[in-house]
Amino acid sequence: MSAAGPNRLQRLLGGWSATLAQLALSILQQLALVPIFLHYRSSDMLAAWLALYAAGSLVLIADAGLMLRTVNRFLAFKSCVDCDGRTAQFFRRVQGIYLGLTGVLVAAFTIGALLLRPSYVFGFRAVTDFDLSFVLMTAGMVLLLPSNLATALYRACADAARTAGFRRLELMATAPGEPLYTRLGFAVIERIELPLPPDVLLPLARMARSIAAEDFDSFKR
Repeated sequence: MSAAGPNRLQRLLGGWSATLAQLALSILQQLALVPIFLHYRSSDMLAAWLALYAAGSLVLIADAGLMLRTVNRFLAFKSCVDCDGRTAQFFRRVQGIYLGLTGVLVAAFTIGALLLRPSYVFGFRAVTDFDLSFVLMTAGMVLLLPSNLATALYRACADAARTAGFRRLELMATAPGEPLYTRLGFAVIERIELPLPPDVLLPLARMARSIAAEDFDSFKR
């Protein structure tokens, strides 16, 4: 049975959801959080909060161009017999690099905070739990680094396909992968069961989405 795909408004809201959420948080920060801090808290507390916010944003440069390098390497692949297997292997390797990088950075931030207390370095000794907040903010942002890997590879693949003249992508998704592809704008066309030995039926969803310019641009962010 076919399922209706998302309309243009749904694709637009879905594609820009992260940007809209970030914009809403920024507006809330300027119009609400800053006045609230100044009214109910001291200016030192506001300065500490802004320092934590800046530290979390600065941590994102720890990617050091790895995502761009990953996408460029992926696009340089040539056709092969087992293209799906090669892509999966490449993804696992890059994911491993990201997880290793994440672990090293989290450990470095934690050890660094123990040796050089951020509250002393940045002059916030009077702010309660500043050191713990600093570690949680920086480590939390580092843990987000691998989160967009699959999406970045999909966008690169879809861009390359659209440049080559394709206007539609189709795939067979397993149950664990279906939510990801749904977020990427794919809709279920039909559901099938693939027989595997010994007497196992693997449920699959045939999914598709348009990558025409007017549809695909709404996904980019």
